[in-house]
Amino acid sequence: MNHGKRFSKAFGNGPWKSDTDSMCKKTLIKELLSKWGVLSTEVMEGIKFDQSIIKETGEPEYPDNGSEDPQALDYGLPADLLADINNLCDIAGISDAEKAMKLGGLKGDLALAEAWRKELEKGLAGKKDGMQTV
Repeated sequence: MNHGKRFSKAFGNGPWKSDTDSMCKKTLIKELLSKWGVLSTEVMEGIKFDQSIIKETGEPEYPDNGSEDPQALDYGLPADLLADINNLCDIAGISDAEKAMKLGGLKGDLALAEAWRKELEKGLAGKKDGMQTV
């Protein structure tokens, strides 16, 4: 949502208003594919020109251009809670993509975020206890 607010001139209108979840998923998939995907030149050109405005000179203008590090987004959560979740995810080996999808799905719900943090802590404590008894 922060990415959409920051980079999309159409945020709050059209599909951002009528189908927010799909736009969030599209943005995440586009960002991940453009960074990590093995893409054909046609797909790379499509991503490059996605949401661009072609000027009279034929040059594209990118009002929505930019990339965000998933850890740089605040997802509508307090910084200390987000830092805890980021650290726990790193320790647990949860990928940035999986973490971003989960955090985006929380939609800033503090209770759900706290519950996920506790779930992560419990899972890591279980692994640690299991490792000590072996």
